[in-house]
Amino acid sequence: MDSLTVVFFAAMLAGFALIKLALAGTIFASIEVVLTTLGVVVVIVFAFVLIWRAIRALINRTNNPL
Repeated sequence: MDSLTVVFFAAMLAGFALIKLALAGTIFASIEVVLTTLGVVVVIVFAFVLIWRAIRALINRTNNPL
């Protein structure tokens, strides 16, 4: 597996962590909406990038069979 793909997957997991982050009762409770929104955007963007890379890999594999 490509190392860049692993980084994209890790970024997607970090986005899920931002979505699930519990900030109630802390001094950061006021920015919980911002962090949740940022997490959703990160997950969507990096999921799209991973899907795009997979489609490109499949297309290249079918055009150049071994």
